[in-house]
Amino acid sequence: MRTLRRLAASAALGLAASAGAAPVRAQVLAPPDGSQLKVYLLTMGPGEAIWERFGHNALVIRDLRTNVGTAWNWGLFDFAAPDFLTRFLTGDTRYWMAGDDFGRTIEAYRWMNRTLWLQELAIPDSAKVALAQAVAANAVGDAKYYRYDYFLDNCSTRVRDALDRAIGGALRAQLARTPAGTTFRRETERLLAGMPLAAVGVDIALGRRADAPLSQWEAAFVPMNLRDALRAVRLPDGAGGTRSLLVRDDVLFVASRPPEAANAPRLSLWTAVAGLALATLLGLLGRAAPASGAARGGLALVGGAWSLVAGVIGLVLLLAATVTRHVFWGMNANLLLFSPLSLVLAALVPLALLGGRGAAAARGVAAGVVLASAAGGLAAVLGGQPFAATLALAAPVHAALYWAVRRATLRGLA
Repeated sequence: MRTLRRLAASAALGLAASAGAAPVRAQVLAPPDGSQLKVYLLTMGPGEAIWERFGHNALVIRDLRTNVGTAWNWGLFDFAAPDFLTRFLTGDTRYWMAGDDFGRTIEAYRWMNRTLWLQELAIPDSAKVALAQAVAANAVGDAKYYRYDYFLDNCSTRVRDALDRAIGGALRAQLARTPAGTTFRRETERLLAGMPLAAVGVDIALGRRADAPLSQWEAAFVPMNLRDALRAVRLPDGAGGTRSLLVRDDVLFVASRPPEAANAPRLSLWTAVAGLALATLLGLLGRAAPASGAARGGLALVGGAWSLVAGVIGLVLLLAATVTRHVFWGMNANLLLFSPLSLVLAALVPLALLGGRGAAAARGVAAGVVLASAAGGLAAVLGGQPFAATLALAAPVHAALYWAVRRATLRGLA
């Protein structure tokens, strides 16, 4: 079965796909008129790992004289690089591009069980030459490196931009004026369907800049969106009319995994259950705390742990918005829902409940956290930032913790 699929993939380009072929050097010998070149967009569907959930794509350039197909992609990175983690945390992640044998690329993504689409592009011969020369030059020396941005400058936008330059801006002219009916936040959460913790993390991290309506041009940061958008693009036919950008639109391989979700999941259902469950636990502990040392200890543990987590989240959001290049983390109402003030409460709650000191301060800070979360909800409404999921998680817990600490410390326990 693997051999048959491999032959089918090869036949789609007319290539002998060699899984053991050596990496292709960054050089394309294009004929002057481009008549011996064919250009394709190869789209790889979502994979298993979180960084694979957004799909991938590559430009494939086939030279008919040599029957060599090169898949050029801008999605290369190295987890083992000494500065990878620092760059990732500060929003200065370094990616690069390279070309590889088309057959080996197909084989690798089939082995990863990722659906593959191949679209042949009907672009002028001169554009083929320009594109082939541009991508080959892009893969040489320092030119191959770029600062990756998950929404504005990623593997898919680099492919989109290279195609657009080759056809004189026609791609952007058509896609930029067509609404996509989505946002950066919704697309990210849609592709993380089935990973609720990751999706909630993204919902907390992204500020209101991620909620601006997107055009199809902007939504092409997702490779599958670029694939779909190309199906409607038209180019002049030289006779006063237009023709499709696509010559062929094939599916090379269908993965056995479920297809990508059509819509973003309703995260508020998950977070409401979690928020209410934790709030209920805090309420029960607070109710029993005046008469039970074990309940006081439990309240100190659970309330302190929640405050520590919430405060760390708030501190991360604050640092991301002020000292990193994660521009989409700024203008974020979740900074109030998960306030760094909770870090102070993480210390005061155990101190007040177990040490008998700082009770008034604990009550005051807990009240401040509740007020901050209310202000965060208001800021989200006024700023147009979706907040139902984060509010459903944080607000009940903050309120329950304030009530529990107040009840425990005003009953003569501190």
